[in-house]
Amino acid sequence: MPSTVFPQKSSFADVLAGSQPNAPREEIYKEMVATRKGEFLSVTLDTTLVKRGVEELQNSLIVRLILAKGEEPYSLEDLARKLEATWNIYGGWKLVPIGRGYYNVQLPNLEDIDRIMGRSSWSMKPGVVWVQRWVRDFNPYKTDTSIAQVWVQLFEIPMEYFQAPIIHALASPLGTVLKIDDRTKDRSMCHYARVLIELDMKQNFEEYIMFEMEGHYLFASVKYESLPPFCKGCGIVAHNLGDCRMLKPMFRGPEAKAPPRV
Repeated sequence: MPSTVFPQKSSFADVLAGSQPNAPREEIYKEMVATRKGEFLSVTLDTTLVKRGVEELQNSLIVRLILAKGEEPYSLEDLARKLEATWNIYGGWKLVPIGRGYYNVQLPNLEDIDRIMGRSSWSMKPGVVWVQRWVRDFNPYKTDTSIAQVWVQLFEIPMEYFQAPIIHALASPLGTVLKIDDRTKDRSMCHYARVLIELDMKQNFEEYIMFEMEGHYLFASVKYESLPPFCKGCGIVAHNLGDCRMLKPMFRGPEAKAPPRV
């Protein structure tokens, strides 16, 4: 009597998963604790996984592409090719869209990051890319869109004050200090001190910083490198007031006084 081969019976879990018993399944992850806190469900994350995710993004940047009115947007592939040519990086990097015109750029080494961060913006023709260091918990949907990372130059500082703690103190009233240029730190170039700060574009732009010592005081003049376009109407870094799509033309006023530029 010939034998009959019956198909293996699928389990209930297999049916729910839409897979066959021998097909690869989604990896089973360690269960994390979920509790209700008020009206919200809250999940306590595994700190090991969080640490892993943070470490994976240490060598990365946040970039935003700004196009002028009428300029053709890039596809992801075209933007990647343009950045490769502009930054002179080939292989071993990744461009990931994360929403609202922001991208995460993962780079293979810190040297590339420092080189790219040497400028606040890069001309793409068309468009301009603004860059900043990746920070933990960066959320493009909740980030303050009036914040920009900008290099500032502090002039008229005598050479004896070119010390990293002093330069940091002088730049701090302008915004959050992120980095002091290497040539400023090692005093190989003392024409001016160069500092990268996180700047709120809604604030007043200071033109001078006074610094005091016992018995006398001095002034450092401030210049801002390549400031991004900023709309005083909607409070967003990306366009000027005259190009704002959120405001009707009849409500558009004159541009505010521009801060000193380099």
